[in-house]
Amino acid sequence: MLAHAGLSISLTAIHNMINSLSQKAHENLKHMSKSLLASFIYDNFDMDFKSWVPTVEKPGLTMTHATSAFAFPLAHGVMPDDLKCSGELWVSDPNNLQAEDRRKHPQQSWMHAMQAIHRPLTPVVSTSTTGTGAVHSVPVRDPISKRLAWHFQNALVTYSAPFNSMRTNLGTPDTVLQIPVMKTGQVPCQAMDINQSTNNGQAQILENILIQANLGDPTDMPGVVDIREHIILIHRDLGTAERLEGIQASRAIESKPVCCLQYPVFIMGLFHYQMACADAIWRMIVEPKALRNGANSLYQQACLVRLHDSGWIGSKPGF
Repeated sequence: MLAHAGLSISLTAIHNMINSLSQKAHENLKHMSKSLLASFIYDNFDMDFKSWVPTVEKPGLTMTHATSAFAFPLAHGVMPDDLKCSGELWVSDPNNLQAEDRRKHPQQSWMHAMQAIHRPLTPVVSTSTTGTGAVHSVPVRDPISKRLAWHFQNALVTYSAPFNSMRTNLGTPDTVLQIPVMKTGQVPCQAMDINQSTNNGQAQILENILIQANLGDPTDMPGVVDIREHIILIHRDLGTAERLEGIQASRAIESKPVCCLQYPVFIMGLFHYQMACADAIWRMIVEPKALRNGANSLYQQACLVRLHDSGWIGSKPGF
């Protein structure tokens, strides 16, 4: 009706436009993946199809779980040979049934992280010469302590009203190995009717992405770009990491690199990492009521900064 009234283009034109965009995205995805410098991100999305009249065939289960994904090129001087290390990583992978035990990387736990955090730091000393010619040694805080101090000061001048006026004096933290800022393009993949909440779903998603990107093992699928010696960076949340490890462990008996999922290297998203850290801090230091009584406890300090939020802080405030 709107098309005949001259208020809209026709439905056929809309469908043709969508098909054209989809075809162009598919071509761009294959072109980007051909360079072996494509990194992939995927996430779940849910659709609720309402059924007003439940029947035997459709008793009311209207929720559909699907997966969306997109790819972006690795930049900042990354070359394909930098990712040509699949075999080298597999030699020491704990899932490799053929690798010698002495060459496998040991499984790390939270205790290893605690040992790294609490290891003694070597004091840094700076020497300076005064006008009298005397040499003085001045202790300098290590870079980690300086960075932690800056973040503490940043939280103080941002969230505590009495210190807001000092925000202009904060400055910026020292730059360490700064990554140049640049615009990163991305190419959407076709949505997948796959539930990623299971190990099998994760395997199906990875296989679907390879098909869309025209990547794989030429001995199994002639014409695809060979990734047997390369790795692919996969960005997702912590739940994906656990399921990906599970499916890799079950596929370890396969003889071909692509079949045993030797190529995906998981990278945790920064936001999910921050969520996990915040939840861990709350569970260890704030949730136990016995740790709230001390004047220097995190709970008491947080209540000083947020005067009217003591109940909210103690009852799992969320991220």
